[in-house]
Amino acid sequence: MLLAERQRALHMTERAVAEKYGWVQQTYSAWKRGTLPRPDVRDAIADFLGLTREEVDKLCEEAIERAAPGIGVFDTAQQHGKVSDRKEGRFKFEPIQHGYGVSYIPRGRYFVRIETNVMEPVLLYGTRAWVDPAVWPKPGNEVIVHGAKGTAWIGRLEAVEGQKVRLSRYGLPDVVVDSHEAIHVIVLAERVMAAG
Repeated sequence: MLLAERQRALHMTERAVAEKYGWVQQTYSAWKRGTLPRPDVRDAIADFLGLTREEVDKLCEEAIERAAPGIGVFDTAQQHGKVSDRKEGRFKFEPIQHGYGVSYIPRGRYFVRIETNVMEPVLLYGTRAWVDPAVWPKPGNEVIVHGAKGTAWIGRLEAVEGQKVRLSRYGLPDVVVDSHEAIHVIVLAERVMAAG
């Protein structure tokens, strides 16, 4: 909450703040949503907030203590996106109103329903997969790659070369997304379809 208040007071966008302090915009956004920053970036956060490093460390410690045990990704995530092409593993995300306008890319953890078999046996048809934008994508991760105007693809991250992202799928040819806007990592998936 302090980060968002300070950003508003400075009349800066997330992008401007991230660029000024050398942070990845997605990471800064995750901090604003409550993800705790690593100790090696807390000096810069203290500078941004006009606090001492000790005050920032104390705030982080208090946040850890306040975190409710048992509240997990299952309880707080909302569903976003729907499969628009089962054969290709393509999703369509609806526009979402954020503080600075409309975006097709969800902020914070969310889940998708796997209504395609392009990722079987890892992600089973009819199950849910939870996605965390705060996790930095690495080759080998199962991911959702967001393209323009709400289009996204599911797959296993093989390579990122500039704006091109190459995804593999099980038993299918690789897919190349020519211009991506975000890569979100799937951090958890059901192994059996939920009842109801």
